[in-house]
Amino acid sequence: LEPFDGAIIFKSIIGGEEDRGKGIGTKLLKLVTDLADKHKVAITASVNPFGNPKGLNTSQLKKWYGKFGFVPRKGFIDTEIIREPK
Repeated sequence: LEPFDGAIIFKSIIGGEEDRGKGIGTKLLKLVTDLADKHKVAITASVNPFGNPKGLNTSQLKKWYGKFGFVPRKGFIDTEIIREPK
């Protein structure tokens, strides 16, 4: 996480193959979104599967982030997303 211009820049969640599907990333992202809401700041992220064939692809990542309120970031490339505070 990096604070930048009134937003949190969420760099990545990378888990080991043995940790996938255990809800660890979901819990981590929930903590981050709760923190952003508490401080009334947006979160920006870049959806990138980092070339991992066993991880989620770009479409799956967008859907997963969407569950937390992330939407495409207007005026940026299609892998850039943002979540405004609630």
